[in-house]
Amino acid sequence: HTTYCYQDGAKYVSNTESGAEARFVVKYNPEYYEIAPAANATIVAVTPSSAWTVAPYYDYNISFSPIAWEHTYTIPTQQTPSANSVDEAAHILKATVDKYDASGLVNLTFEHQVAYGKLSLDRFAGTGVNAVVLDINGAKYTIKTTATEDIWFACEPATVQNMTVTVSASEGSFPKQIVKDSDKPLAFNKGRVSTFTVDMTDVTVEGEGVDTSFEATYIYDTLRWDGTRMELSGNNELGTTTFSLNTNNRPGNNSITLGEYTYGGYNVSSPAEGTFSIRYLAGSFASSGHANQVNDAVMTVAFADGKYEIIITFNNAQNAKLNGKTIGYKGMPDGWSAPGKVKTALATPEVTAEVVDDKNVTVTWNEVANADNYTVSVNGVVKEAANTTRSYTIEGTYSTEYTITVVANPAVDSEDYKESAAGSATVTTSADPNVGGGEEPEQPEGPVTYDPWACSVSTSGSAGSGFTVTLSGTGENKDVIVLATVKAGAAGSWGDVTATRGDEVGSGQAYVSYADYGVHFNVTIGNVTYIGTTDPIF
Repeated sequence: HTTYCYQDGAKYVSNTESGAEARFVVKYNPEYYEIAPAANATIVAVTPSSAWTVAPYYDYNISFSPIAWEHTYTIPTQQTPSANSVDEAAHILKATVDKYDASGLVNLTFEHQVAYGKLSLDRFAGTGVNAVVLDINGAKYTIKTTATEDIWFACEPATVQNMTVTVSASEGSFPKQIVKDSDKPLAFNKGRVSTFTVDMTDVTVEGEGVDTSFEATYIYDTLRWDGTRMELSGNNELGTTTFSLNTNNRPGNNSITLGEYTYGGYNVSSPAEGTFSIRYLAGSFASSGHANQVNDAVMTVAFADGKYEIIITFNNAQNAKLNGKTIGYKGMPDGWSAPGKVKTALATPEVTAEVVDDKNVTVTWNEVANADNYTVSVNGVVKEAANTTRSYTIEGTYSTEYTITVVANPAVDSEDYKESAAGSATVTTSADPNVGGGEEPEQPEGPVTYDPWACSVSTSGSAGSGFTVTLSGTGENKDVIVLATVKAGAAGSWGDVTATRGDEVGSGQAYVSYADYGVHFNVTIGNVTYIGTTDPIF
């Protein structure tokens, strides 16, 4: 082989015919660093760099800074070999120099860290091979290949105690248990190639084949979503991984947003397809004991042939096992369904409101393309849920502010559109001409009680601070009275209130019922008593 090494822009070449090791002489550049390594410094190099994990080691009895660095490597569990060699990502070599040469020259001798195998299948009855899964003493490796001979792979050095070879083909999975031979045990030795053949005679199909249609560093076969956590589990180096997504439902802040759906705080059974940013995604990794905060990640979601394909790529993870890596899942999680289509919101209606006859309001709006009907609300209360005339009239009261909102709705079975944002307009009706110098309405000579008193209602305020309620007579008596500080409560929760009619002040009792959401009142002003219940105010 010819091997290349780069340092500070310089290129170093080593040639070796055996391929067992490659030797470099790399010059240390003192101008690049502030200080040179100590004479007893340990220098470690691993190739390929994708297999290398470096983590700080702390001893807080000595220092709050790292006193050492732990160097480990990870053998890919997903491998794609060539016809003549193992997957480059699984061809792992390591060089260690325990003592730094003060002359500035360091000899790095690379040694193989993994064992290699070359497998052939004999008398295999299936067709369309797409992968071979090896379970060697409980460690699984998926080899993506269409070959049945000379299938290269890399694995941890081991003497085989238990081994299963499962061939994934068009018909499904063909598993074969390798029986341990005490006389001639099968062993995978570091830096050596073990060549062997597996007899697939009479091996029949069992279950579905392995899905090798997408690439990921760590593959999971189970996904659970409970509305606050996404849990991925499967046989890989990370073990079971749990992502905590729940806090406050705000997209991009401790939640995952998929199209119009937000994962965070509640369950969504039909996520959308596409590519989405994930930020501040906390993860705990059972096998490594690390808990980390992922600052930036990207998730892609696709759906085909009844399965979701989810890939999460970590661009800036504190955990070195994840940084720059991907995790993947393909299947149909429990409780999920086919993805909902991300629909386009209809255009916002342009609303116009005009006061007529001093106290009434006429509302109109433009026609919105692809709208089937419109929802009209007045002061937060829905008045018409499916208006088709593009107009609405408020029979109002004097000196009252009205805020009208209109939402455009698509057809119920629309697959392309969703409701619009609300268009709005606000107007205030004229003052009562009978108040402050105008003619006062005639009042009866003796005491009169209207029970029930026919009236319309408008309100301001809230349940916490109390409502200000304006009642306008719509029947025989056309008086307009205002009730101050009306509280809300259960049925029968009467409270004392002040009632005004123009300049006259009266009193009585009233409340807003949580049972029917109407204003219940019994008040007297002068010689007139008003008793009744209004329509719901919310």
